[in-house]
Amino acid sequence: MLLMDEQGTVIQGFIPPGRIETYLPHMIAGSVYRLNKFYGSKSKTVYRVAEPNVTITFSWNSVLYDLEDCPVGSLKIGSGSIGTKNLKQPVI
Repeated sequence: MLLMDEQGTVIQGFIPPGRIETYLPHMIAGSVYRLNKFYGSKSKTVYRVAEPNVTITFSWNSVLYDLEDCPVGSLKIGSGSIGTKNLKQPVI
């Protein structure tokens, strides 16, 4: 999963296998979300999919908010790639 921070930097995101059933059913392709209460760790070079060497990981108390009326555009997820449409402000 790829995330964007407030400066528009793309960061690798990770949901541990034990937490996938908690978060993934609520995530819809093309939607924009805000993630609170997560932790970061240094990415291993061999597994890195984004330029920064940091991975954001969903924790046991992470909170995912759907930004329904978000004017910033959307992220489109499909077949392993992400494209942006009308994205003017970065979103986590």
